[in-house]
Amino acid sequence: MSQGRPTPTEIEAYARAFVTGGKKAPAFRVAFPDSKAKQDNTHKLASKFSKLIEVQSRVGELQAEAKKKAEKTDEPFTFSFEAKVRYLVGIMADAKHSGKLSAGVAACKELNLMLGDHAAIKHQIGGDDTAPIRVEVKEDFFYQPQAPE
Repeated sequence: MSQGRPTPTEIEAYARAFVTGGKKAPAFRVAFPDSKAKQDNTHKLASKFSKLIEVQSRVGELQAEAKKKAEKTDEPFTFSFEAKVRYLVGIMADAKHSGKLSAGVAACKELNLMLGDHAAIKHQIGGDDTAPIRVEVKEDFFYQPQAPE
């Protein structure tokens, strides 16, 4: 947040992530990916952020749009691919901050299956193949916040 007030981009990113995933802390991490806050503090910050009038207003608008869209269709509710990816990345971030690695491993496994990266690969134990593994998801899978018109 710049100078104590959230930017329109931060509000939009949080609102979309919250409406899609339904949880405050993961939505806060989407809106503020560079935040160095620990898990307990992230939950407090997310709760405080969600109580801001402009945030509540935008979340309400998006929820109303989603409800209106859902009422127009007879199709069952489904998550978009992007929403699933955002949700799984949020679970992985929560697992990293909380130390509950089994949830992160399960989310990473599911994400790999979704992205088609599920073929078994043999790795040498020891030697040069002990470097840390880095998982990258291309930015085009995620919601890109845009300033409101």
